[in-house]
Amino acid sequence: MHVVRLWTPAFWLSASVQAVTVVASLGTALALPPLIPKVLDLARSAKVSEERRQRLQESEERFRSLVENLQVGVLLHGPQAEILLSNWTALNLLCLKEDQLVGKTYFDVDWNATHEDGSPFPIEEHPVPRAIASGRPVRNVVMSVCCSASEERVWLLVNAEPQLDADGSVRQVVCTFSDITERKRAEEALRESEQRFKSSFEDASIGMALVSIEGRWLQVNQSLCEIVGYSEEELLNKTFQDITHPDDLETDLGYVHQLLAGEVRTYQMEKRYLHKLGHTVWILLNGSLVRDEGGEPLYFIGQIQDITKRKEAEEEIRRLNETLEELVAERTARLVESERRLKDLVGKLVAAQEEERRRVAYEVHDGPTQVAIAAHQHLQAFADDHPPGSTVERGELDRTLELAQRAVVEARHIIENLRPTALDDFGLAVALRMRVEELEKEGWEIGHEDALGGERLPEEIETALYRIAQEALANVRKHARTTRARTRLARLGRKVRLEVRDEGRGFDPSSASRGGSPGERVGLSSMRERVAMLGGELKITSRPGAGTSLVAEVPLHEPEGDRP
Repeated sequence: MHVVRLWTPAFWLSASVQAVTVVASLGTALALPPLIPKVLDLARSAKVSEERRQRLQESEERFRSLVENLQVGVLLHGPQAEILLSNWTALNLLCLKEDQLVGKTYFDVDWNATHEDGSPFPIEEHPVPRAIASGRPVRNVVMSVCCSASEERVWLLVNAEPQLDADGSVRQVVCTFSDITERKRAEEALRESEQRFKSSFEDASIGMALVSIEGRWLQVNQSLCEIVGYSEEELLNKTFQDITHPDDLETDLGYVHQLLAGEVRTYQMEKRYLHKLGHTVWILLNGSLVRDEGGEPLYFIGQIQDITKRKEAEEEIRRLNETLEELVAERTARLVESERRLKDLVGKLVAAQEEERRRVAYEVHDGPTQVAIAAHQHLQAFADDHPPGSTVERGELDRTLELAQRAVVEARHIIENLRPTALDDFGLAVALRMRVEELEKEGWEIGHEDALGGERLPEEIETALYRIAQEALANVRKHARTTRARTRLARLGRKVRLEVRDEGRGFDPSSASRGGSPGERVGLSSMRERVAMLGGELKITSRPGAGTSLVAEVPLHEPEGDRP
């Protein structure tokens, strides 16, 4: 629609010329001269108004171009909230076309706006209606609108500036808004990050703390409070120096100085805290320093793990290792001693073997061998005196038969000494009694007391005690110079006791190992070793002229089947 602007300079110039023509045709020549200067002034005024119009139009074009190219959305509203103007940025941010906005009122548009908390944003609370209603600026309102094309929400920072007439009424409202969607996303990401940090800080299974540069606790979690026994309020009124063990403080502060000097980024150390109840708590500390953008220190971050149980376990392991080392050293010494004793015992056994062989050789030589030689001589003499065909007188071979019988007895005696069959067949008590009876037949005055009865003992105990009794009685024969003796066999609880006592000349036990014959020394040593191998004890009591008492006690071990 073309609108004629009646106030243009061309219209007024044409009308003035026509007016002058009319006046000239009706007036007199006297009236014309005074009008000429006025007509000329009017023409000059018309020329100036045309120049102003052109400048105003150029200014309007520059303003429109500026508004169109702004990176901020601009909507111009009339006093009834009608939308008079919209720039390209506004259309782009709102995902609308110009005909969907310009010419409509603010209330005709479905803004689908929400608050920051996601709740609906009532249209009467929007910045433009509020600015029209109050006549005052409404600034920095954050709201989101839905872009119909992508169904994504666009976050806007909105300002509404009312322009007033002279009477104070709203002539128009300039609404500007900028896209802060990226800023909101960054804020949301930051909020989520802070929430994650807060959750990880507060819910961490290990102690977490923020500590000032001076060492004061700024923030602590529940795990740290449980480690040291203080409440959060109590800790926030202390420094880490207050609860650090004095022996660990210097080392800890040394790491702190290295962090502040930038020599290290983090540090880790084992240290001790002083619990509220007074005892020591071992912790593993990981420390780091947070700086601002300028590199200035802000605060420390500490991660504290309770390692008290681990340290106690390490101490227990260390103590056990020391004990084990002591036991190993003791066992090694015992093994060395056992090895020495074993070598000594082997040597003694070899010597005892040789002594036993010598003894048997002497017995065979002095006993059956001599008898056999005598019998052989008698037979040789008989053969020389009685050539073949001669008559044999009665009784001439009686002596030879006697010698042969004696040789048999001597051989049996030697065999019995080597290994009595009664010991295997009937046990210790019977074998010892039979040995005593043999000595009685030889003329000994010997008594015997048996409290075992028919009880059989383990084979190794019976053999050892019989050999001890045999050796003791042999020593009585050889060294005591008496045939008066007594033997006693009894059971005392879990022990078996053998006693051999004689009324001979006696001896000094302390010098027995230094004096005496080799056979005597080996005999005593052999008896002691036999008893020691069975875990028993051998006691020899004697003094010169008062006889000798030998007592051997050997423990009885429970049979495997009787053990619990």
